[in-house]
Amino acid sequence: MDANTMTLAMQMAVRFVKEQIRAEGRKLRDYAASDLRKAAARLLIERPEIIEAAANRIATDARFARR
Repeated sequence: MDANTMTLAMQMAVRFVKEQIRAEGRKLRDYAASDLRKAAARLLIERPEIIEAAANRIATDARFARR
């Protein structure tokens, strides 16, 4: 896995964690950024399809084209 893929996968996972927190009616301000990233890292371990989705997006999205 390259760094770009892992960066995008982590961003996607953090976004998912934040959405879950909001969906449960909790406030993001109650969580430290480090706690959100730890939860996202666990999510990437539990759901490797997020990494696959990030790799696919980088491969197919023109915004990620190498210049």
